[in-house]
Amino acid sequence: MSKSSTEHPYLPLPKEVLAKETELNILSQKDLQENFLANFLAQTVENPSHTLEIITEDQKIQSRWVDWRTQRHLTKSKHHKKTLSSKLRKQLKIFHIQPEVQKFHNFLPLHKLWKQYMKQLIQFENISPNNLMAVNLKVLKADYHGCYLTVSKSKCPSYVGTTGIVLMETKNIFKIITKDDKFKCIPKKNSVFCFSLDAYCFTLYGNHMKVKASERSHRKFKTKSTIDL
Repeated sequence: MSKSSTEHPYLPLPKEVLAKETELNILSQKDLQENFLANFLAQTVENPSHTLEIITEDQKIQSRWVDWRTQRHLTKSKHHKKTLSSKLRKQLKIFHIQPEVQKFHNFLPLHKLWKQYMKQLIQFENISPNNLMAVNLKVLKADYHGCYLTVSKSKCPSYVGTTGIVLMETKNIFKIITKDDKFKCIPKKNSVFCFSLDAYCFTLYGNHMKVKASERSHRKFKTKSTIDL
């Protein structure tokens, strides 16, 4: 062996060797890379073609499985989007109403819209003794943002007689703006509310309404006996 081939073992083969490549059965680097698996199986397995088909089929199944898992993960991520927590919403003051906006006359258009909404919902012209239960259920599930609400009874005497337009409703509280531009929070618990619409007066028992407004519309309510305060 020459000195140059010893110092540089990865040099290309000499021309005289390459000329006899076919006779010496020498494979090029490209052939080695492409046929490595087939050549390996040919030397170690009795039926390499069958084994190669099995391995190829397994690779296809594995590829389909990976694609299915990826697609499933993407679908889940679309349906399960992260939402702001209640604590973070309070910190960001998303539902905070600025003091300079807390004027009764600013929310009169909201009250007019609410009256139109309730008239379409209840359909007063169709009320009869036969459908009072259905009307009561509609009133219970209705949205009260914009309602002109009055506290008729409460275990806390200072709340009784408070009247105003509902600006915000949570699970346990009605937030209203009064005629003298005062923003008040009235608890639903142990309070009775009333509102008038056309010739009808409706009474709401706060103990039965301790549900978020967004959940109340599609919730099934059970019949409960009402104990007056």
